[in-house]
Amino acid sequence: MILLDFLFLILTVVLSTYLILVQRFRFARRIEIESLPFDDDLVIGDKKKPSKSWKILRLTAIDQPFLIQLAMSFALFRTYGIPSIAKLLASTDRLVSKAARRLEDTDLILREIGERDPSSDRPRTALDRLNFIHGRYPIKNSDSVYTLSTFVLEPLRWIQRYGWRPLTYNEKMAFFTYWKKIGEDMNIKHIPETLEEMEEFNIKFEEEHMKYTPQSKAL
Repeated sequence: MILLDFLFLILTVVLSTYLILVQRFRFARRIEIESLPFDDDLVIGDKKKPSKSWKILRLTAIDQPFLIQLAMSFALFRTYGIPSIAKLLASTDRLVSKAARRLEDTDLILREIGERDPSSDRPRTALDRLNFIHGRYPIKNSDSVYTLSTFVLEPLRWIQRYGWRPLTYNEKMAFFTYWKKIGEDMNIKHIPETLEEMEEFNIKFEEEHMKYTPQSKAL
């Protein structure tokens, strides 16, 4: 009986200490994020100009890694519901016969762009590779804008709905400014100028274009 009481006491102390530490450090990154202004003049590959937006994104990713990873995967999944995108992807046969390989390649490139310090060479190399791949296909600009919008909005929506805390204004703007710059470096035209405009575009585009097709089913 004494041993059980002792074990219960130890468990209580350990659990209490864990909860105190979680409470103490859980909001440390949020406090740091709020002290960092997002930047809207990002240059990928500029070693003299570290990106504040990217640093905010990395801190957010450390806070809620599973949701961001899941949301990015779901962002790609949503694009398969657009007939023109699904038709193009199905025509290459890479998402049908070599789905795992294509998804791994896409994930690697996006990780290089999104997880590496943009002042280093690797994001620039990954972005050049992505531009080369996309340059081989007749991709509609509106489809590119829509795909870009899913990379911005899906993480925000998933974290807003399922995250342990809501995103700060700086975090939302960091997502927008960082991926907007990626889109500009991919020569995507007519990207919405604000986060609100991007969400309006995203919703309207899906209302007008998203529907079932045999190609989307195959994907």
